[in-house]
Amino acid sequence: MDITNASRSWKKYCCSVVLMMMPIPLFAQGVAITGVGPSNRAVGGVGVAMTTDATGALHTNPATISSVEGNEADLGLEMVWMNTKLGSSLSSVGLSGEVESSADELYVPSLGVVWGADDTDWTFGVGAFGVAGFSADYEPSATSPISAPPQFGGLGNIIGSMRMFQVVPTVAYQVSDDVSIGFAPTLSIAQVRIEPMIFGPAQPNGTYTTHVDESTTYGGGFQVGVLWKYDENIQFGGALKSPQWFEDFDYTSMTTAGGSRSDSITIEYPMIASLGVGYSGACGWTFGVDTRYFFYSDAAGFGDAGFRPDGSSRGLGWDNVFAVAVGAEYAITDDLQWRVGYSFNENPISAAVVSLNAGTPLIQQHGISTGFGYRLTSDTTLSLATIYVPSEKLGGPLQSPFGEVPGSEVEIEVDYSFSVAAGVSYQF
Repeated sequence: MDITNASRSWKKYCCSVVLMMMPIPLFAQGVAITGVGPSNRAVGGVGVAMTTDATGALHTNPATISSVEGNEADLGLEMVWMNTKLGSSLSSVGLSGEVESSADELYVPSLGVVWGADDTDWTFGVGAFGVAGFSADYEPSATSPISAPPQFGGLGNIIGSMRMFQVVPTVAYQVSDDVSIGFAPTLSIAQVRIEPMIFGPAQPNGTYTTHVDESTTYGGGFQVGVLWKYDENIQFGGALKSPQWFEDFDYTSMTTAGGSRSDSITIEYPMIASLGVGYSGACGWTFGVDTRYFFYSDAAGFGDAGFRPDGSSRGLGWDNVFAVAVGAEYAITDDLQWRVGYSFNENPISAAVVSLNAGTPLIQQHGISTGFGYRLTSDTTLSLATIYVPSEKLGGPLQSPFGEVPGSEVEIEVDYSFSVAAGVSYQF
């Protein structure tokens, strides 16, 4: 059978696999990370009503910076390893194969500073940290249809990367002895590379442009929060993060004729609503539970699905997601704390759109974390954390602009996900 003719339609619909090539290495709830900094990461990202450090408070709920003890500065770094695979089959041409990503490990920095104004009810802070990131590189394959060279209807070399960094100048006000409120504008910078350029129209021969440059753009939004101390042991919190509205990502790529073409795409970071409860005072234990809801279906680049008449991809077709995290901290001694956490989230990717997300292994639903904090001096604390996510697989039929492709399957797999974070906190 002529593989070129049999798989011609792949040139339009398979390219959506790199719409958002996001093997998120941060063990995320969709594209949003579960936490920031080693202390917050060790407790599963819990922080809406439970405070472990300045960085986690700045990221999770701006009102909780009022509960940070004294003035604090945190500096952290996380190193992430993740192995992902992309497989596909097409029975009509007898092809089946799998490609393993050759992307390198990623590094995620975090910085947080919180300080109070003397003799006032105001607390101030500023955070700067990575909030999303990925790196994937799938080489061409002679056996996997989706990774076949473009002349055979595949995508060839599939490359995707993203770095999103956020700065959050924050203020909190102690309304009463029991209630604090907080606000922060969120300033973001993002770098995204997508190859081939499936957001743009297909070329006359049905393929997409390649040699796509990396695009950097800026965006912003805000977050608000409240913290209510019910009694000396129990407190409740709530937070709302607005979408991050970015300027368009502008790209230049190369056509098969050797010319250049410009394309622009729109991507938003989703709105996130959170509620949490914290408890302390049980024989050295502190507990926290957070729930979150991610509005992916309303975020540009995520909610839409399918293809336009010109062959360009509309989006990932993600569903909204509910997530829950449980964390605990135990004071082994006055200088040593043990932390542990667990997080769960629904999968934003349904079977109906798995082929649109073939290069996007954001299918993790369970995360297990632990770590320690050790006071080196009266002012300095060292924190360590490790995060593990069990392997996951997700497969489904290929959806084309003309409907489901008979005898087709695309499978994404996260073979392993492992992360180590370290940081130092300084009281001043």
